[in-house]
Amino acid sequence: MTNGNRRIYTAQTKQDAVGQVMRAGLPLGQVARAFEMPIQTLENWVRSARRCQE
Repeated sequence: MTNGNRRIYTAQTKQDAVGQVMRAGLPLGQVARAFEMPIQTLENWVRSARRCQE
């Protein structure tokens, strides 16, 4: 889904993508490509999730 030029991701998509990086240990680039999203978006989500775990 998009909003103007910005793509909107569902909470489930975000949870799935972050989980693949954090729990499965897959590389950010691989997961970002699989979900067709910018690597920076996924990197921000993962960084935020790691901060919440601390």
